[in-house]
Amino acid sequence: DGKLYIAVGDDAFGDNSQTLNNQFGKMLRINADGTIPSDNPFYNMATGNNRAIWAWGLRNPFTFAFQPGTGRMFINDVGQVKWEEIDDGIAGANYGWPIAEGPRPDPTYVEPIFYYGHGGMDTTGCAITGGAFYNPATIQFPSGYIGNYFFADFCSGWIRLLNTTNYTATGFATGLSLPVDLKVTPDGSLYYLARGGGGAVFKIQYSPVPASITTHPTDQTVMQGQQVTFQVTAGGSTPLTYQWQKNMVDIPGANGSSYVIPAAHLADNGAKFRCVVSNAFGTANSNEATLTVQPTAPILLAEENTDIAIAFSSVTLLRDPFSLTDLHNFSLDNRTRVALFAANLELLSGEDSSALTVTAEDSALNVYPLTVEFVGNVPDFDWLTEVVVRLPDNLPANQDIWVTITLHAKTSNKVRFRTK
Repeated sequence: DGKLYIAVGDDAFGDNSQTLNNQFGKMLRINADGTIPSDNPFYNMATGNNRAIWAWGLRNPFTFAFQPGTGRMFINDVGQVKWEEIDDGIAGANYGWPIAEGPRPDPTYVEPIFYYGHGGMDTTGCAITGGAFYNPATIQFPSGYIGNYFFADFCSGWIRLLNTTNYTATGFATGLSLPVDLKVTPDGSLYYLARGGGGAVFKIQYSPVPASITTHPTDQTVMQGQQVTFQVTAGGSTPLTYQWQKNMVDIPGANGSSYVIPAAHLADNGAKFRCVVSNAFGTANSNEATLTVQPTAPILLAEENTDIAIAFSSVTLLRDPFSLTDLHNFSLDNRTRVALFAANLELLSGEDSSALTVTAEDSALNVYPLTVEFVGNVPDFDWLTEVVVRLPDNLPANQDIWVTITLHAKTSNKVRFRTK
């Protein structure tokens, strides 16, 4: 906004932070010529130079930073007894010192967006002394850093990264000697100023790591119709992108670290799956994993809790209860056909109805081969297959007939219908 902002500590007297009669424990805002903007939040409440007060209730706002492009301000307020905090810079805000430090018991005071305790660990410290948003003109670090906030602790000698969306922090650097300030430069580098060792300025640049595969997908053997999952673990500079392939051809929408086939088909038997992992610095191909799909026996559908076949038997096939589409007219010779329905019945590429063996058995255990005239999926029921068979002339009347289907050396359950 073209104004000059100034951070002022409480002069070692906490009560200074809760009065508009001095400038201690405050954030001040003035014009470039030294005058005080009339839109300052306390311009009409304070007097004299105290009208420069923009926010109050701070102890030691040692550093603060603006986010390029948004103008958002983060204030790094050094605590006294227990907590260090990062405050969202808001015009007119009261941050509560000396009444509160860290979490705020009173909603009158603005809660820190992040605070951490005192101690000597990699997540604790004693003085927050530097902060910088990662929004450079030239992006050097991975995209996960963009828009987030580096901050440093003087005593523990670390730099951490604050996610500005969910306000969680992750480690970035340790072993620093008394860091006191951070800056991100236009070329995307991070600089920190350290007092330890006689004082020095250090530059941190990002070393890209190409994508690599750390755990390859493994061969899978499943039964027909079972779910199968292939997984890969990859490393390298983020973000990583994933593309699964089947027989070296991209699978649309398969863009995660795992790929799931909800129900394996016999047509998938012998297929090879791999994952191509990429980032801005390279591409890595996983090893191929082979899928073995073992056939299961077909299941002829029967009425619930019975062995009575769900079947159609007529010269002209009707469309109820399913909407059926048959490729042939089966009524030309006035012979009796039966349309059976089966699950787990899947023809492989190049196979036709001749791949099926359908037999009937009468009450005397005589076996009759049935001619298969049609095999096809039921529209809108991909798991369901229609099988149309022609009944032989010598099939006895007025009794139950048992039927089975055999495909790929797997024989179905028996279902029955009654001849008239």
